[in-house]
Amino acid sequence: MAFDPQSAQSLQYPRETIRKRSGTCIDLAILYAAMANSVGIRSYLALVPGHCFPVFRVPSGTLIGIESTGVAGGLRHGGTHLFEAVLDKGIKNLQKWSRDGRIHLLDLQDLWTRGISNPELPELPADIAKQWKLLEHCQGEEKLYGQGAGPDTGAGQGQGNDFAGTWSGTVTENVGGQQVSYGAAIKFQATGRGSYSFTAVAQAAVPNGQGGVIRVRVQSVGTGTQNGNGLQITTTRKVLTYLDTGATEQMNGDSGSFTLQNGRLVGKVGNQTDGFVAINFARK
Repeated sequence: MAFDPQSAQSLQYPRETIRKRSGTCIDLAILYAAMANSVGIRSYLALVPGHCFPVFRVPSGTLIGIESTGVAGGLRHGGTHLFEAVLDKGIKNLQKWSRDGRIHLLDLQDLWTRGISNPELPELPADIAKQWKLLEHCQGEEKLYGQGAGPDTGAGQGQGNDFAGTWSGTVTENVGGQQVSYGAAIKFQATGRGSYSFTAVAQAAVPNGQGGVIRVRVQSVGTGTQNGNGLQITTTRKVLTYLDTGATEQMNGDSGSFTLQNGRLVGKVGNQTDGFVAINFARK
């Protein structure tokens, strides 16, 4: 705590930024990065003197910045900015500070795999957008919930909420005839009626067959459905990143099944082409 804003700053969770409809450059960068990460886009926070903005690695491997304080105008910009404008400003900021050298990129996935996890916050009710009056600009709730669907009251989640949260552990699999162990984590978020979305990330040093290793990171996003005491998941996007070069490639999607045993997430995940790996993760 400090009374001097140059010495300390209070940070908001993304949900607080949404509820307040405002935030500092750091708050907005955190929110933007969190939303991008939830759909499988590799996200970073760029810290530069007096400012913070989100940076993303697109499928081509290129890093781009977004000037998130310019989305919907903001105090610095005085009017609604199109995406092209905040993208152009973000890319120029990234190039400027990269040349200057006074830039620090926080790799959120890397921090996650090293045990620095997101805080576990209480579940929000399914109609939170209505409670926060975020629907005022819509012509009826069907724009948020879908024509005639009505809001999801969360009915049927029950046991499914036990899966919600972040789980991590060590995975071992056979790669080129060698046993390779690496750290991995998976985060489930309940989306209502026994359904989930998830993000998974793993980082490994894989033998290259020549006595060396190739450092890789794999990120997956997908959905899950509870069936009794089990959870069935399907990957909708899976991306492999070569950490030494930044190159990326799409991978075969996975499926998996999990149960909760003695407070641990137990099951298997994989596909028929690449095989399956056993999962036995603890809650973080």
